[in-house]
Amino acid sequence: MRAIAASLIVCVALLTQGCLGQREPLGRSETTPEPGHSRTYIILAPNTIHPGLPLSLSVSILDAVSDVTVTATILKVQELIETSVASVSGTFSSGVTEVLNLLVSGDEHGDSYKLRIEGSGGLVFSQTEELTFSPSSFSILVQSDKAIYKPGQTVHFRAMAIYPDLKPYMGTFDVKLKDPVGNVIQQWMGLQNTTYGVVSGETVMSDNPVLGDWILTVTANNEVYDHTITIDEYVLPKFEVIVTPPPYLVSMDTQTTFTVEAKYTYGEPVKGSVSMEITLQYSTKRYQVEFQIDGKAETVVTMQELSALSNNNLYSGNQFICTANVTESLTGITQTGTGVVSYHEKPIKVAELPGNSDVFKPGLVYTAYVTVTHVDDSPLTDAERQCTLVVTHQHRVEGSWDTIDAIDSDVAIPENGILKLDFNFPIEANWASIHVAYYYENNQQYYGYEVNKNLNPAESPSNQFLQILAQGTSFQAGTQASFEIRTTEIPPKLTYQIFAKGNIVLTDSITSVLSTNTILTIDVTSAMAPKARLVVSYVRPDNSELILDSISISVDGAFENEVTIGFNKDEAEPGDEIKLDVTAERNSFVGILAIDTSVMLLKTGNDITQSMVVDALGEFDTTSNDNGDTFDGGFGRPVARRKRSAWCCWWPFPTPGNTARKILDSAGILVFTDALVYGIMTPDITWRDDGPLFDGLPEAAPAPGAEDDSLTAGDMMPNAPNPTPPTPRVRTEFPETWLWSDYVAGDDGRVRVSSTVPDTITSWVASAFSMSTQKGIGVADPTAKVKVFRPFFVSLTLPYSVIRGEKVVLQATVFNYLAFPVQATVTLTGSVEFQSLSYDENASEKVSNADQVQSVKVPASGGTTVYFPILPQKLGMVDLSVRATTDKAADAVVRQLLVEPEGIPTSFSEPVFIDFNTTQGRLSKDFTFGFPKDLLVAGSVRAQLTVTGDIMGPTMNGLDKLLQLPYGCGEQTMLSFAPNVFIYSYLTNTGQNNPSIMQKAKDFTTRGYQRELTYQHDDHSFSAFGNSDPSGSSWLTAFVIKSFASAKPFVYIDSSVVQQSIQWLISQQTRDGIFQEPGKVIHTDMQGGVSSTVTMTAYVLIALKEVQVQRVHLDLPQTFWDSLDRSAGLARGYLENQYDSISNDVYALSLVTYALTLAETSDSRFFDAFQRMAVVQDGVKHWEDPSTAGEQVDQWFCYYYSPPSADIEMTGYALLTHLARNELAEAAPVARWLTDQRNEYGGYGSTQDTVIGLQALSAYASRLSSTPKNIVMDVTATDLADYSSRVTLNDDNSIVLQKIELPVSSGTIQTTVSGTGSCLMQFSAFYNLAEVLVRPSFELTVSMLDINKNTVNIVACGRYIGGNAVTGMAMIEIGLPSGFYADEGALTNEVQAKENLQKYELGKRTVYLYLESLMRNTDYCFNVVARRDKIVANLKPSNAVIYEYYKPGDQTVVSYSSRSLSEASVCQTCPTCCGMEPDNGGSHLTGQLLLITMATLLSLLY
Repeated sequence: MRAIAASLIVCVALLTQGCLGQREPLGRSETTPEPGHSRTYIILAPNTIHPGLPLSLSVSILDAVSDVTVTATILKVQELIETSVASVSGTFSSGVTEVLNLLVSGDEHGDSYKLRIEGSGGLVFSQTEELTFSPSSFSILVQSDKAIYKPGQTVHFRAMAIYPDLKPYMGTFDVKLKDPVGNVIQQWMGLQNTTYGVVSGETVMSDNPVLGDWILTVTANNEVYDHTITIDEYVLPKFEVIVTPPPYLVSMDTQTTFTVEAKYTYGEPVKGSVSMEITLQYSTKRYQVEFQIDGKAETVVTMQELSALSNNNLYSGNQFICTANVTESLTGITQTGTGVVSYHEKPIKVAELPGNSDVFKPGLVYTAYVTVTHVDDSPLTDAERQCTLVVTHQHRVEGSWDTIDAIDSDVAIPENGILKLDFNFPIEANWASIHVAYYYENNQQYYGYEVNKNLNPAESPSNQFLQILAQGTSFQAGTQASFEIRTTEIPPKLTYQIFAKGNIVLTDSITSVLSTNTILTIDVTSAMAPKARLVVSYVRPDNSELILDSISISVDGAFENEVTIGFNKDEAEPGDEIKLDVTAERNSFVGILAIDTSVMLLKTGNDITQSMVVDALGEFDTTSNDNGDTFDGGFGRPVARRKRSAWCCWWPFPTPGNTARKILDSAGILVFTDALVYGIMTPDITWRDDGPLFDGLPEAAPAPGAEDDSLTAGDMMPNAPNPTPPTPRVRTEFPETWLWSDYVAGDDGRVRVSSTVPDTITSWVASAFSMSTQKGIGVADPTAKVKVFRPFFVSLTLPYSVIRGEKVVLQATVFNYLAFPVQATVTLTGSVEFQSLSYDENASEKVSNADQVQSVKVPASGGTTVYFPILPQKLGMVDLSVRATTDKAADAVVRQLLVEPEGIPTSFSEPVFIDFNTTQGRLSKDFTFGFPKDLLVAGSVRAQLTVTGDIMGPTMNGLDKLLQLPYGCGEQTMLSFAPNVFIYSYLTNTGQNNPSIMQKAKDFTTRGYQRELTYQHDDHSFSAFGNSDPSGSSWLTAFVIKSFASAKPFVYIDSSVVQQSIQWLISQQTRDGIFQEPGKVIHTDMQGGVSSTVTMTAYVLIALKEVQVQRVHLDLPQTFWDSLDRSAGLARGYLENQYDSISNDVYALSLVTYALTLAETSDSRFFDAFQRMAVVQDGVKHWEDPSTAGEQVDQWFCYYYSPPSADIEMTGYALLTHLARNELAEAAPVARWLTDQRNEYGGYGSTQDTVIGLQALSAYASRLSSTPKNIVMDVTATDLADYSSRVTLNDDNSIVLQKIELPVSSGTIQTTVSGTGSCLMQFSAFYNLAEVLVRPSFELTVSMLDINKNTVNIVACGRYIGGNAVTGMAMIEIGLPSGFYADEGALTNEVQAKENLQKYELGKRTVYLYLESLMRNTDYCFNVVARRDKIVANLKPSNAVIYEYYKPGDQTVVSYSSRSLSEASVCQTCPTCCGMEPDNGGSHLTGQLLLITMATLLSLLY
């Protein structure tokens, strides 16, 4: 049988010979001395230099009359002028091979370089060769704690750099964080760790950053490395879906099996349903199937069904993509997994390993490595290995076109499928080929699945060759490696070098060579790892020809600093104490990271690994890429990350090249010699017919899951007395990053970390790396893993909050991972904070405060959900304690449910600024609860009194709550930016060291900067909604750039952003000096009347002058400042000519007066007119809009705080003007009024008034003289006779905002303040009203249509009925019913469908709709679809409000509800919760919607 097969393959080979191409026989030179060549010296050197690293040269003096001085010089070539940049000399004796080291300066950078070698003394010579310059002298490594982050999370990073010897770079690093658009968001300059070389940093992401891939750019000594992290909105997957398709598909298959596995991150199986879809790549057809899963499931698909996806026309290589969506039955959560399988004609392939040479050396053995495997690289079965493998080879000799064929019979296929095939070609051969094919039992061979390789002969004038054969596959540092050196003649001596990481690490000679076979044994060191190249050579005495060969080897043991990591136990329960042990080099730096495996399911690539370090070292390799063969073949980047094994592809491979010169060039080696280095140019002909390259066999597939050994209920373990289980700790800590810590190993090289296991039931992966100045970097491999788990636990599902009077159903899911089913008693502990509800078979409700107890059967490896209906009885946080007990296990969890009062939330504050100066003073002040009793919601009142010795105290402590408005557009986002800059500047200017507040201010500023850049246009302007707006806004751009410039001294701001935005602003200026507004101005006071161009120009001029103040920090070119000066001059000239047009416009005067003051005008008319309009009363001074001054609105009814925002702005500009004029005394009454108008959080009603008001107050506070403080405040209450409280204020605590929660909600709060110095006291009350006074500016109606009991459509219709033709930007806020969430897909469609709806945002149970504007007397209606995700019955009304953003006092608040939802009982909402059969409520229409549908149809018909 084998003989027949062999004959067939010979015939095939002969028939196909002409297709492979032929070459004329190449004549060979006789063995005669080459003219002009001798054999006196040979010097080898890498062809690449790196700044700051040594260049090693192997120097061999072969024949000299005396010692030779060898001088090596690196020359830099600039404009044809050669300059020496490094030089070294050494003395060498004849017959000795030694190393000469030349150090390259670290200051060198990319130019043209040469290496000149000169000899003097016993031998004189000079030779120069071109050098390649690589700017890399080290490799930068970056580690982040995660690869993916949510908005608002903190990003941690470490950065380091290692030289080729793995030692650390100790210089400085610059790190920049760039958003997906390329904006630099944060930077850390000059980071340095002079002890270990590892630097670190962190930054807090904005709550609304640009989503996508962010880049951490690390620069060190002109080298740059980019580390990518992803910012995305995600929910951590609690389980993983693994799709295992068949390993391959072949034509003879009739059907195949796809396997789906679903496991929680703690390793247990998931029960649910699978929706699977199979597609053919590049095809739109789909095959779909659904089935159930319990941890693992299989489905069978016929080949006919798969073939139909390609119209029954499958080709080899077609790929099928299988996507499985697994929906967990207990929660409805869905996760996705994907698998890919390829189609092939036949299942078995023959392929060559990468790195097989294209060249054979006549007279020596040619070795090829091939693999015989399945098409997916898996090993053959024993039966398959018994089939025929036919190996043949051919060659031709000089002077003949005839081929000589040979058959290698009886070639057995080894178990691992790898064959080492040796072929002998005679010295006369000038062409050869090899062919390896697999024959099936029917003696069929399939083309495309075999190896056909054509070989060219090596070239040598003397026809003499050298060959290196490694005796082994992979080598380990600290051991010895042996190589067989074969030659076609006996050489006089052999010289060898080992190149690794771009340099020579070993050179020596074998002087006594007695045969054509010589064994070379070397000591393998870590300096040779991870890959090295051995070069062996000799010079022939006859013709002075250099004969050589080179081979690549892989070396394990690159890391001298060996690091290990491990937990002291493999499994722990939440809250357990655990120890993590790390071993490393003594006294080295150790960085530890531990993250939730759930994060790793989303994205990896954040950590430093051994393969990452090995890949980095590859940058220093000098191997060329010629001939399609690379030094990486077998152990470079394509396979470095694969797990090594004895049968993979870590084999020694020869350096490509058919001449000595070509081999040296491919190895990246320069040769300096007077010997003949033969190099013949070969025709550019492809002689190779490559088959698929072997990429290593995959890891073994996971073993099939164990059979389900759960017991039936009848087999349940018998009940037996069992001690009461200990009360478990409450699980509250659920981080994504558990450990991110730096340590220093002790003298014993150990680090032991004691920590508390987080509460997440998952698995944690811990990694560690070490950095030693002596032994370099080390990385723990493998990582450590601990499973955090308890086999029996209970989990509560709650809504975020409910409204008092609503009934909520607690869902308690009991998970049982014991080996047997259990009967669990699940108990909700009774409490006076809520009433327990129970129902009989007639759905009659019973109320009590007793425990609710249910007994349920929980299957092994499964879960069961029980329901506890309750009616909360108190406002605030209600504690809910649920325990689940069995005879064998127990668990308990305590969660809190927020119960909110019904009605409309409202608040007010009354600040009082007290200044006794240096005189002992005393002041009594009463605060009264004066809200309307008939509208007040009982129990909703909460009051507090605060006092601080710092005028900016309330603002500093309320940085995150300055404004109780949404932050959804470009202008509003600046409120999370600008006030923080004012606070930071104030603390700095007054010398106050408050790290916590300063850090908070910096964090908010950084987040605001990130978020604001999302509203930047491509032309560098800004607008309310960014690129979705047709044009940028001059007003908003000016606001942004002046804020950015003010922040530059404190946080990182990219100066180019300011520069480019100002250049855009200047492009909007006319020759008359007017700044035009091409975009939409959402601030109505900035856009009205004839003064609109004046206020716009004044506003931009203010921005330009405030930017000029930061000139030193911005560090921009002089040409930019010259352009800004010219623009500001034009604007000033225009404004000075506008007095007559604005002399009666108080708002315009406020801006123009401040702008001209900054511009140092000499015209006093504007200031005088503005001062005449001031309102002075009770020792305070402010400005107000005459059109609103007469409005009297009871403040108890205001949803937001009054007075009008424009009054705050104007008075703020007035205070800034006084300060710019150095009129501190005149500024005092203005500052006092501004201080008294702030809300309870230290801000004002809207954005611009808060920004301008706080800018003015912080500037004023910075100028105040510091008077020693010693103040006592006594507090009493008329409605609680025995209540009293005292607050002491002095210089030590003056910056602290001291807060008193008042125990009363009515009557009068009496305060007495005495002492010296100043303080700010503020009374604040928070309460709910049944309704509020409606200002006649807006109408709002909200209706709710029940699509079904679990889905509602909320329709909100707003109308503007005020005095203007159109509003500025308006908002509609819609509160959602308890237990419902907004359907974002429907909201996205609504934004696309409604032109006036700019965007939406989601808050806690609130949808914010941003409206561009509202035309007067025009209805605008919007739909919000809400879906139930929690069970809440007897729903209370929800609130909705409409208002203009810059006039929030002009608002209308309404309540809305659905009768069916408000009247639906627990049993109607959730029949299962009452023990009743569930209905089909999710699919039927309610009567209300049915009537609407019928009415619509009738209107269409009639």
